Amino acid sequence: MIVEIVNKNYPIVQIKYVKTSGDTVFVAIPNSMGLTQQMGSTGANEFMVCVTFTFTELKGIKHVSFDFEEGDHAVPGVYDRTSWSLNL
Repeated sequence: MIVEIVNKNYPIVQIKYVKTSGDTVFVAIPNSMGLTQQMGSTGANEFMVCVTFTFTELKGIKHVSFDFEEGDHAVPGVYDRTSWSLNL
């Protein structure tokens, strides 16, 4: 259900659920051009933060592993809620 919500809110970037292992959810972005080249740094950062915080709302999930081709505005890897400095 989370994948559907994210994909609806970010039509330019479509994620695919791969698996869950321990406290980590693995997602792939087969066509990462929208994320890495078209959204700019702020848009890509917003997307990564949103996906990470959304998945880590699930009980037992602490990390999100993103698999996609690295580009100018986003880097694949494992992220958690402490991965970004947020000024709230």
